[in-house]
Amino acid sequence: MWNTETLTPIYIVNPYLETESGDLFSLIWSPSLQTIYIGCQNTSIQWIDFKAVNSSSSSVSAVSGALGTITPTTVSIARKAHKFFDSYPQYERKAADLLANNGSTSPPSHGLLGQPVLHLQIPQCNVVDSAHYGYVYAMAIIENPDLEPERVQLITGGGDETLKV
Repeated sequence: MWNTETLTPIYIVNPYLETESGDLFSLIWSPSLQTIYIGCQNTSIQWIDFKAVNSSSSSVSAVSGALGTITPTTVSIARKAHKFFDSYPQYERKAADLLANNGSTSPPSHGLLGQPVLHLQIPQCNVVDSAHYGYVYAMAIIENPDLEPERVQLITGGGDETLKV
């Protein structure tokens, strides 16, 4: 998640079971709940509550619990190789590694190095497994404070050709 004014990262959100979640196909922000919902390739819906994150991270250097694990760190080049983005052409028959620059002659200059960010891990209690019988492709939030002040509805659409509220 990025600060759009400074173009610097604020949070790195890791889904529950990182690589087993697959691709993240959809996401939606609920302003009233201060929560982001994520629709995953493994048919799960996951979420993280930023009201809890902001209250915990303002006074504690590392937090574990119902929020998952919150660890403040700085972004650095040290990261795991990604099997798609850090891969070589097939004819080279090499495993993915961080040196595979895919045609780039220099490291990206995104201004990321040294910027403090919080790494957030979505906990298991914030996951609905098999929310659809297919990928979760679309999400929408309905917030109507005129009807009920605390009533927020999440609508999801999946590869099973259904909409769920």
